[in-house]
Amino acid sequence: MRGLIRFLLWLSILTAIVLGGLRLTIFRTIRLPTNDPVFEASLVPSISGGDTILLSRVSSPILGDLVLCPEPDAPERFIIGRIIAEAGANIEIRDGKPYLNGKAFIYQHNCDPTRVEYPHPDNEGETVSQVCQYEEIGHTLHRTGVVIPPATPEDLDYDIPQDFVFLLSDNRAFPYDSRDYGLVPIDSCRETVVGRLWSRKGWLDADNRLNYIP
Repeated sequence: MRGLIRFLLWLSILTAIVLGGLRLTIFRTIRLPTNDPVFEASLVPSISGGDTILLSRVSSPILGDLVLCPEPDAPERFIIGRIIAEAGANIEIRDGKPYLNGKAFIYQHNCDPTRVEYPHPDNEGETVSQVCQYEEIGHTLHRTGVVIPPATPEDLDYDIPQDFVFLLSDNRAFPYDSRDYGLVPIDSCRETVVGRLWSRKGWLDADNRLNYIP
């Protein structure tokens, strides 16, 4: 019995060391805040405020990846956005829709369910109902919240300099992205969103647990 206890103790210690090493070098988890309505709305429909997500540190993020980075002018805060333009590219946003080097990203098909609902970031007590579609950027086919007329963010045109990227929110109607905080140094974006482990409702929310997030 004493030998079994010793074995289990050492097994627990080794498991903790391995998991700790993985967390420091490859993966980490984070719970998204629930006290910033603008930030929360910008994450829809891919993830939501209160979600516990898994982040990868294995490889350098590329075009199409959903990444977590420090906010350029407030590094104590983090931002989450999708890399939509890299160095040397031109990005235009017209009527809330992105154009990379003059070409629009194509909506592939509707999500299932077709609509997503979430609290309005500016009007407390009001709910937004928004169409969700799949869009392809680079190697990634991901969910995006289609622009709701007439709530169209300001148009812009950017040429991306060396060592920077342009981040765009998956929610095109209520974004918080490079239009707000500017271009982001690519070297600061070291973590890619892998998936949602569970939502703010906890493990029993079966539809929103262990979801891969491209």
